[in-house]
Amino acid sequence: MLSVWRFKRERADLSVKKFLYALAKLGGHLGRKHDKAPGWLVLWRGWTKLQLFVEGAAVAHPLRCEET
Repeated sequence: MLSVWRFKRERADLSVKKFLYALAKLGGHLGRKHDKAPGWLVLWRGWTKLQLFVEGAAVAHPLRCEET
């Protein structure tokens, strides 16, 4: 779900760093050159939004989510 939101397509090759920064972007981190690394609060906000995406996908496509 995170790769579809961030890159507009499903990607299975996300590195830990790309996952972390995509999650931070979802949580509100701007990711500019002079910005520090994302903190725990931003990552938590991104994680909670990601969980809502996953729950929404499970409701919208119940059979597809059970197969995986």
